[in-house]
Amino acid sequence: MKTLFFISAFLFAVLATVFGSESNLTLTYSQHKTSRDFNVKVNSQSISYEVTAKQGQDGLFNLEAPPFFCANINDTVILGELRDQGILALMLEPFGTSKTPYHFHRNANLKNISNLSQNPTLSGIALCFDHIDIIALSPTMNPRSPLGMGIVAGSDNLFAGVIYAGQNDRYLQAASCPFQTNWSTMGQGRDMLFSIVGAHSSAKIMDTSIESSAFVQNAWDLLLGGGTSCGWNLRLKSDKITSALERRLGGIGVNLKSAGPKERPCESLSFGTTINGQDKMQLTLDYKVDTYGIPIYGGQSQRKTINWEVGATLYDISMKATSRTSYDADRAKVSDTTYLISTKKDGVTVKASVKINRDIERSCYASDATFEVLAPKATLEIKNGKAKLAMNWQKEIEDLKIKVSVDQDRYLSLSVTMNRT
Repeated sequence: MKTLFFISAFLFAVLATVFGSESNLTLTYSQHKTSRDFNVKVNSQSISYEVTAKQGQDGLFNLEAPPFFCANINDTVILGELRDQGILALMLEPFGTSKTPYHFHRNANLKNISNLSQNPTLSGIALCFDHIDIIALSPTMNPRSPLGMGIVAGSDNLFAGVIYAGQNDRYLQAASCPFQTNWSTMGQGRDMLFSIVGAHSSAKIMDTSIESSAFVQNAWDLLLGGGTSCGWNLRLKSDKITSALERRLGGIGVNLKSAGPKERPCESLSFGTTINGQDKMQLTLDYKVDTYGIPIYGGQSQRKTINWEVGATLYDISMKATSRTSYDADRAKVSDTTYLISTKKDGVTVKASVKINRDIERSCYASDATFEVLAPKATLEIKNGKAKLAMNWQKEIEDLKIKVSVDQDRYLSLSVTMNRT
């Protein structure tokens, strides 16, 4: 009861603070097979927060809420949950982001958050300016967050960053440790130092723009050691064709965003191109291969994963084939291809997909077939042998937006959003 009182009081204090400017308050009631949910969400130009009350089969209520609200003041001061992107994400996890090319610009290292996480990874406060971001991590706002301090700085051509951080004892005690430790995939650091330095350049030849960048990243712990990762990318773009080539090497070092070990590839190579034609015609080709390190234990060969994607769009019809080949254990090869076809007309989207599995020991077989229809007032989904049908209505009355949805089991979902400008 005390927890309910304090969370409710805090939520209404937030409402009183933000509901005088551009903001919205959303109240949602949802029925499920084993529970009923009531959600209150607040979003404004400065603050986001939400609380969910779940009623189980026993009739008791269980409250779920993020550990702290998220505040964003003029994209300069960010308080609460921090979601990294851009150069900051590249420094903390060089194989966890695929956005290219990399160069520093304002508001490019932290995401704008509208839906908060129940268990965020990083929390703290950040000061963002035109050429420098100052970031402080603290478990005060989130018991899972590490403690640290760092900066990311740069311009259109150069960038650099450094952050010193360590996992807090409460999070490390709750994390499970493997029986055998692979020191090339370590992650449980107490005194970690991350750094990155890189450059970006761009040019234009006739109607083709050229962009390229390169970086060197280090991740070390004072007791465990660490490693270095590096990478480069090149992108060509014109009216008819866009091509990108990227390669990354390394993958050894401590990991700030998880306490347990995380296996990362030691080499990643990707290539992609998009060809635009007339009458909404488009052809896409993407290729990526990830090669993992040599195993330190016997019984397994070097892992490798190959992904090849081919897509075509003709008028309102899109087709895509995604092939994946994975070499996991000795003489083991797993290969499959997922075919997807979709079309969109007059606000109605239809999608159908199927996976073709190719095993060494038996003939090909199909699995994971899906069919989906998205209409303005209805949704049909057939997946894993189950069909889901939902009808929905939406009505706007001045500053109110009302949404009602009913599925095939007659479970009701009602959402009311109050906007204020």
